[in-house]
Amino acid sequence: MIKEELPIEKLKSIVIELVGEFEGERGGLHIGELGLGGSIEFKEHKLYSLGDNLNKIDWKLLGRTNRIYIKEFEREHQLSIMFVLDISSSFFYKGEEGDYSKIEYAKILSLALSYIFLKQGDKIGISLFNDKERDYLPLNNGGEQWKRALEILTKIKDEKKKTELNTIYNILTRRKLHHAIVLIFSDLLQKDIKLEPLFKVLKATSNYIIFVQILTPEELTFKFSTPILFIDPEYNIEIELDPYSIKELYNKEIKQSILNLEELCLKYNIGYLLITTSDRPLLSLKKIIHSIKAIVSKRL
Repeated sequence: MIKEELPIEKLKSIVIELVGEFEGERGGLHIGELGLGGSIEFKEHKLYSLGDNLNKIDWKLLGRTNRIYIKEFEREHQLSIMFVLDISSSFFYKGEEGDYSKIEYAKILSLALSYIFLKQGDKIGISLFNDKERDYLPLNNGGEQWKRALEILTKIKDEKKKTELNTIYNILTRRKLHHAIVLIFSDLLQKDIKLEPLFKVLKATSNYIIFVQILTPEELTFKFSTPILFIDPEYNIEIELDPYSIKELYNKEIKQSILNLEELCLKYNIGYLLITTSDRPLLSLKKIIHSIKAIVSKRL
């Protein structure tokens, strides 16, 4: 089912409420501790206290003074986060479960994350693609950038175009992104594509890549019970099927597809998250933030 997208005020309200929930439960989760894109400078010594990081002990000073000091540093950093959203026709699908279509869910998460990163002084940007890049918001920071992000995301329309995942590499090279966190929101539903060559060149871009695959519950577990007309909006194919006749095969194929994605991401040190539109947005937001911290810490 394709539905009308959320109006701008409704979208803004949902995002602000989600950010409020996140900040209320933050519990010491500081994204800024990643410290990408900046330098680390020595600030001063201070006497060791129980609970201090042992890795910060200055062993040379200990040898000279017989007292335990730790080194304190000032971290100057600014993260660059690029949100790459799939706006192909399949991403506009909304199942029977969940409140949002896949594209709406991606918008909500992108805007909430943008708000959080911009609030701590980082840069965010947006790229929209289907068979090619369709719109672009350059990296920038400040309060006005969130308004620009809201504007570009609420202008999205279904252009009845196919997904071309290789476009992602073209975006990163054309926009000369380096050492940026690149969050790719897509259902990853493209026929006849070999993902390994794409993942290989994405790794070579020196960015921190995380794929966020968003599916509806029906797409993940084929929750259809009566004969239904299936419509492929990207290839203009219609076929009426009895779900029971293909459910077992479909579930086997989708599980294998997810397993292949997980293995490829592990091989090329790329982040991967699977989210459904029935998941609580707050939980999905937390998953993405933890994934950012994990993928960056591995590559530092």
